[in-house]
Amino acid sequence: MNERLVASRPPFDLVAIAFLGALGHVLLARGSALPPWLLPCALAVALVARPHGRPAFDGLPTKVLVVAGFVAIAYGSLATQDRSWDGFATWSLTARHLAAGETLAAPYFANPSVYHATPGYPLLQPILLQQSSLWLGEAGGRILFPLLWLALLFAVRDPLLAMGVHRHVRALTVAGLALVPLFTEPGHGSAESGFADLLLALLVTHGAAAILLGRWPAAALVGLCLPLCKIEGTVHLFSLCLVAPLFASWRAGLAVAAGGAIALAGWLPVQAQLTHRAADLGGGVVALVALLPLLLVGFGAVLRMRRVRIVVVGLGLVGGLWLPSLIGQLPAGLGQAALALGTQARWSAVGEVLATIGAILCWFRKLGGSFVVLAAALVAVRLERVRAARTAASVPSVAPLLALLGCGLLAVVLFLLTRPAEDLGLFLREGTVRYLSQLLGIVWLAIGMLLHRQFVESDEPGDAGVAASGRAARIEQTGRSLP
Repeated sequence: MNERLVASRPPFDLVAIAFLGALGHVLLARGSALPPWLLPCALAVALVARPHGRPAFDGLPTKVLVVAGFVAIAYGSLATQDRSWDGFATWSLTARHLAAGETLAAPYFANPSVYHATPGYPLLQPILLQQSSLWLGEAGGRILFPLLWLALLFAVRDPLLAMGVHRHVRALTVAGLALVPLFTEPGHGSAESGFADLLLALLVTHGAAAILLGRWPAAALVGLCLPLCKIEGTVHLFSLCLVAPLFASWRAGLAVAAGGAIALAGWLPVQAQLTHRAADLGGGVVALVALLPLLLVGFGAVLRMRRVRIVVVGLGLVGGLWLPSLIGQLPAGLGQAALALGTQARWSAVGEVLATIGAILCWFRKLGGSFVVLAAALVAVRLERVRAARTAASVPSVAPLLALLGCGLLAVVLFLLTRPAEDLGLFLREGTVRYLSQLLGIVWLAIGMLLHRQFVESDEPGDAGVAASGRAARIEQTGRSLP
């Protein structure tokens, strides 16, 4: 089989999640309940499409850490129900209604007088939890959460392997991510708390790896899943669409945008139905919003070509003609926050917001010093060397990952500035750390690449298989053989 085709195959978990999410939303939009056969079909498709090779972690200490973390999260998931409000009242409650065989015509979804904490929230995690619950029961279905955590570790390890990163660096990187306390502890925002931040972190990490390695099939699946996962998923979709053509692979960026456009075109009418605003959503608006990811890819490509005049004119046209009508039609919550930036943003709170984010970035108790380690790694390799390493280094440049982190941090700051004064304290205390956790996979992927560049000699032979994998990945990214 063609080597490049094999190397570009999307990960097993991403295929399964995308299959369940896409087909599940189609069935719900058509008024059908979700049957139990969706899960085995998704697993069968993912098994056929999976990359060659048996997944495994590097080094016995790392394997012990992973097993210990998996057992801890599994015990917390199976021993108790959701421990946080959003997990109990939103994500898992919706999954329970779906598991009971309800359709979107059921009172919980269709009747405004029936209590529903967040009717406009996306349905990807409830669909996944519903499918696992149909086969394993309500309690057993929560095994989904430790499996998502395990998939996040592989989502960091496998791209590092494809780049040819040394096995010791891969082991250290995976161990660092596995030791992040936020996911493994039994607290607010943990892996088994019921929130959807872990699932979003997994998808964002897959997306970052896809644009970094130029793997357009995985990029398309990530784009398809992000708007269906969480409201912030659309923000990450836009970031990937902008960063990919600007710093990495324009083909992967186009694939992300195509997947995102399909997802937005299908999800917006469903969301309007759930929020009882179907009459206010026109087909033209849906089409224009769905085109936004493609416009961002074009914007990034033009920026890369340094066509400043074209960028200025394009921004003027979009801002004057389309943006006011588009922005309010973005997925519920996201559109409201974007509109609030112009009218309700509390710019006087910038200092408080930045100070809180800075403190959380250094909070070992939650994030395990992930961002601190990244900063130290950047200093160790020197920023000048990072910029110059695009063609000379044995691994790709970390510039796309840093750009994604910058976009994510900017989005968190802007969102917090739109919060009312009476709610800002709550969001700073409980929401900020979860929003930052969505970036942890990218952080540790960048750390692994930087550590390899700093501590592994360029002439070290390493693993023959690893070197071959790295060569195949770079051939795939550039589209030509390397000398």
